[in-house]
Amino acid sequence: MKYYALIFFLIDIVGVTGYDNIGGHLSHIGGVIAGVLIAMYWNKKGLPKPSEPIIKFNFHTNKKPAMHVERGYRVVSDQEYNARRAERSREVDRILEKIKSTGYDSLTDAEKQTLFDASKQ
Repeated sequence: MKYYALIFFLIDIVGVTGYDNIGGHLSHIGGVIAGVLIAMYWNKKGLPKPSEPIIKFNFHTNKKPAMHVERGYRVVSDQEYNARRAERSREVDRILEKIKSTGYDSLTDAEKQTLFDASKQ
């Protein structure tokens, strides 16, 4: 790719010298110069190259992510996520025990909604 860019840069240099009547060659030369300066700055600062992804995913490990995104796109810690999940599980277990002892008709609307939401997960 860099050789391809170099060839077109040279074509633009030749175009500026007057061999054709296209006026966009100077803007291409300015773009090349700006790109080279930006690349030099990025290399100096140790920033990722444009060909490297900014966010890296490692699909070869079985490690759980440290953060989770819940409804509403709020990021929560692993501990908070696990605590909420355990609380929901205890609530569903309590409701199922209530159904076992007194029947489904004894549930409140909120308990029925909790069961319905848990069945979707």
